[in-house]
Amino acid sequence: MRRLLLLIVLAGCSRTGEAGSFRLRIAASGELAPLSPAPMGSYSTLAQDWVFEGLLRLEADGTVKPALASRWDRLDGKSVRAWIRPDARFSDGSPVGMGDIIASLTSSGLKAHVQEGAIVIESESVLPETILSRTLISKTVQGSAIGTGPFAVVEQDPSHMLLRRNHKLADHIGEVLLQAFKGPREAFLATLAGDEDSYPLIDPKQVEFFQGVPRFRLLEAPSVNAIAVSFNTKRLDRPTRLALVAALRQPDLVRLAYPAGCAPMGAPTDSFRPLPPGRRLNISGVFKVGSSMERMALAVQRALGPRAGEIEDLSLADYRHRVATGEFDLAIELPVAWPPSEMALLWRTNSPLVARNFSNPRVDAAIDAGDWARAMTELADDPPVAFICLPARLAIIDARFKNARIGPYGFFETLPDWEVDR
Repeated sequence: MRRLLLLIVLAGCSRTGEAGSFRLRIAASGELAPLSPAPMGSYSTLAQDWVFEGLLRLEADGTVKPALASRWDRLDGKSVRAWIRPDARFSDGSPVGMGDIIASLTSSGLKAHVQEGAIVIESESVLPETILSRTLISKTVQGSAIGTGPFAVVEQDPSHMLLRRNHKLADHIGEVLLQAFKGPREAFLATLAGDEDSYPLIDPKQVEFFQGVPRFRLLEAPSVNAIAVSFNTKRLDRPTRLALVAALRQPDLVRLAYPAGCAPMGAPTDSFRPLPPGRRLNISGVFKVGSSMERMALAVQRALGPRAGEIEDLSLADYRHRVATGEFDLAIELPVAWPPSEMALLWRTNSPLVARNFSNPRVDAAIDAGDWARAMTELADDPPVAFICLPARLAIIDARFKNARIGPYGFFETLPDWEVDR
């Protein structure tokens, strides 16, 4: 099998794309959802960073800089003021209006109004400026969302999405074609065959087939999301949750779930402490057969011993509903782990990031004070979650792109800046 795959790779390497076309073909696993500025559960998410902008842009060091905004300042812990670039235009050429900004912000759960030529943004809780880098500005034209980013969607259906740069730029990518495949195996094989130029979110076990192949190279960066097990704090008392954290931070659990490696988060406990007696705990999540998430669920089931219940494989919609309403025991998920402000804010009472049934006044006070380290200490004392490990983000990319890299937050957010080596 390995020899056959190598022959496929070598055949793919002999193929050359049309000179000067600079169309990047990206393999996607699963159907593509219609592009939207809202959180998405498909590979379509990759395109958000090319089509839409936030008021601010998150840098690799965790700081922010103006993006759609020309400048900004903080009024207090819950409000920010921003001035919009006077040259800001949507991809159809129409100017960005204050109404478009307000509509986008309010649809994301923020309050906004115009004040002396600026937009004042307010939140019911603390408002880290990083939130404004992930709140994307858009407007709807003929039923589709358009943005102010360098690319626009020209075709899309569940099988593909074609994006074109709004203004040509020499020696840069002019078009991006996302092509959907039935699953990870099909996306992997199409890339090996040379039919695709990139495969992001590749399984670490598949990387070795691209090693030593001149046409491709590997991109690697730390993930912004941790592998974690969330607890239903309404069903599980504090002693049980503390015992769960100890049980789930054993080195064997990470090795079982991620044999290719995943950086542990938090120091492992010296010895295993059995969970207190009680009913069996079900493990919920969105699992694909053979995926790392399924392996994590199996490893957690093993670690729970006699307290282990059933593994519940849910649809994404059902999973989100259960987390929001508290209809679960344990949930395998990928919560934000960077930047620190959003990692902590995820667990604030009535968090603007996601609905959760967790509330701790000490955690809220630390977050409202902007003391992220203290917030994490308080969370460790009354844990709603066990952070297990931080996986690497991996992607295979055509070696012709000289400065291709994985973005600090969005996976391929730096793509518009990639230069093509002729």
